[in-house]
Amino acid sequence: MNFKVWEQACVQVMGSLSLGAGGLVTLASYNNYDYNLVRDTLVIGLGNSLTSMYAGLAIFSSLGYMARELGVKIEDVARDGTALAFIAYPNLVLHMPWPMLWAVLFFIMLITLGLDSEFAIIENITTNLQDIYPQLRNHKKKLTGTVCFLGFLLGLIFCNGVGSYIMNFMDYYGNAPRFILTEYLCIGAVLYSLGIDKFYEALNSMVGFRVNSWYAKILKVIYLFVIPLYFAIIFILAIFYSKPLSVRDYAYPPAARWIGWLLAMVPISAVPYMFFKRLLWDFRGLPTWKDRWRALFTPTSRWYENHHKFIEGKIPTDGYFKNGETNLAFQENQQFSANVGLPPKHTLNSSIKNLTGPNVLEQYRSNLAADSKDTRL
Repeated sequence: MNFKVWEQACVQVMGSLSLGAGGLVTLASYNNYDYNLVRDTLVIGLGNSLTSMYAGLAIFSSLGYMARELGVKIEDVARDGTALAFIAYPNLVLHMPWPMLWAVLFFIMLITLGLDSEFAIIENITTNLQDIYPQLRNHKKKLTGTVCFLGFLLGLIFCNGVGSYIMNFMDYYGNAPRFILTEYLCIGAVLYSLGIDKFYEALNSMVGFRVNSWYAKILKVIYLFVIPLYFAIIFILAIFYSKPLSVRDYAYPPAARWIGWLLAMVPISAVPYMFFKRLLWDFRGLPTWKDRWRALFTPTSRWYENHHKFIEGKIPTDGYFKNGETNLAFQENQQFSANVGLPPKHTLNSSIKNLTGPNVLEQYRSNLAADSKDTRL
């Protein structure tokens, strides 16, 4: 069994769905409280799988035809993604009726795919900058333009004689470890630290996802055991079977391997940095380490404000709580909020994140004007 196939399949699925890259979390932060995200998840996941299968049929039938025409093996037709897109396919359209038309349509497709892929990336960067510096929300167009221009300047390093080698180097070391480890940490934070039952309660309050349904129980096993085990095996084997990178006839120097792994760890290092920053600095005003730990995994005040409306019956749903019951997470947050000085029912109408930190009221008042432009939860 070729392990590299499983690794690349995992990276392809995560890359095409933008898992572990932050784009989905960023865009989802703009949804309404009761937005049906379960429906969208199923539609997008199924649509992505069917599209990938259709694309696979088109790609391999085209490569098979070209290999037969050229009298070579399929693996010799195109050895990497760039050669496939800019050499193999343009040669293929020459054998089709109206080749000029198909060539124009093909490259228009490539351009639109590139632009479409940039939307989530740019939004991910700009939204995080606006969360860190709320005053930037008054200059969103300028911020977006600046980020795009800086991205253009950074992209110029790929537009020279060795650009393809730099791109292959970054693609080889920058995708698999980052996607797999980041998503693994996300699963750990949500399902093990917050808790799978509280996660289900949140889904139920937002979209009516029934915790006691049979598919919820199956998903619980998949979430808690199957997916973490799969990611752990893929990540460990990716490190164990990693080989020095080579592109066509060029072998990268030995130092490139260490530089590549350092490159892969740079985006991941933001996770432990923010973890310790929040734990040691942002929540330094809390009396015990237990309170600090709970604060890390406590939803925002705005979320609990909407959840309180759900408990009172102001947000319609098929319901998991009956006979006036409230969930444990909400009760715990009520007590926790009282300890750090928040109103007991979270009546602050603010979309500022992390309202459970010290000096929250001062932060709320100082950022109220900029925050009023943010429509997210």
